[in-house]
Amino acid sequence: MGLLLIHLGYSKAASTTISKKILSSFNKFIELKLGHTNRSINKNTIDRIIKDIVKKGSSDYFLNFGLWSALDRYYSEYFLVNLLRKKKDIKFSICIRNQMDWLKSYYLHEISCQKFPRKSNFDDFIKTKLTSGYGNLLYQLNYLEKIKVLKKNIPDRNLKIFIFEKISRKQSNILTDISKFIKRNISSIKIKNEMDINESISGKFMVRLNTFGYFREKYGILPNLRFSNFLIIKFLKKIDLFNRPYQPKCSKQSENLIKDFFRKDNKKLSILLKENLTKLGY
Repeated sequence: MGLLLIHLGYSKAASTTISKKILSSFNKFIELKLGHTNRSINKNTIDRIIKDIVKKGSSDYFLNFGLWSALDRYYSEYFLVNLLRKKKDIKFSICIRNQMDWLKSYYLHEISCQKFPRKSNFDDFIKTKLTSGYGNLLYQLNYLEKIKVLKKNIPDRNLKIFIFEKISRKQSNILTDISKFIKRNISSIKIKNEMDINESISGKFMVRLNTFGYFREKYGILPNLRFSNFLIIKFLKKIDLFNRPYQPKCSKQSENLIKDFFRKDNKKLSILLKENLTKLGY
């Protein structure tokens, strides 16, 4: 029987980097792409997704299904329960990240994609997400509820939970962890990737975040990043921004609102995961 590894997100928590490294570092993995990953989610859509996953053969497949992390509790559990009824031995991974940093990264992403007014600041962004139809964004970031759903439906041997801060600070090596988890060896040809994934997660993210953030705050404009990455890095080093993450300006009111919203559940999550998340900024 082939192995199916499904990475459940979150977005803005190194999911793309993790996906690329898995596909390039383990010889037999085939990327599984779905045709139904739009935002119009209902039971029929989820049933079609499950059907697409189940019909795959005996090869090793990898699916980056970050959409799961954006589903509400009902649909996220519906997906897991019905998928595992039809295909029991599936490995699942997920990566969580400090909610404040996640929101700041998402804010810069929204601006860079022109989905949010460029002249708006982070405080405006938070108010919009709390008062508009997107107000459920903070509920999606309640990791406690999501992890409870996972632990309720998936055996521990088939579930791997990564913490973004530990990966980016090189406290763990993600490819080694995945190799042990899925019981597959890292390709000897591409073994060097085992050491550079942490750099990819922190480095590429930092370059993009700092560049967008610096120009956004200082000049009210966004740079065109089609020019050389080397020039971007050279510039960031010159202004002393390369080795420290850029932080969009955030009022005390917004900061306290976000921290208060997650504080209680993050403490419970620390106990559930047996990790001191407070030290990591949760």
